[in-house]
Amino acid sequence: MTGYVQYELAYLFGRVQLDLLSDQRWVPQFTVGVPLSWQQFKFQPHLGLTWEKDKPVQPRFGVRVQYVF
Repeated sequence: MTGYVQYELAYLFGRVQLDLLSDQRWVPQFTVGVPLSWQQFKFQPHLGLTWEKDKPVQPRFGVRVQYVF
């Protein structure tokens, strides 16, 4: 099960997410990035962080690509 809140400002977007896994663990995640647009494409390079008990915080870098029609 997943619950999240997502927001977007002019130069910043973010997402706070909370996952309930099948072994009854809660895993919070936080993502922040910069929305960029070019013609009909949206690019969102972002940095994601996941906090799990007894595991180090490992940042993830990614890019979301969206075509707007």
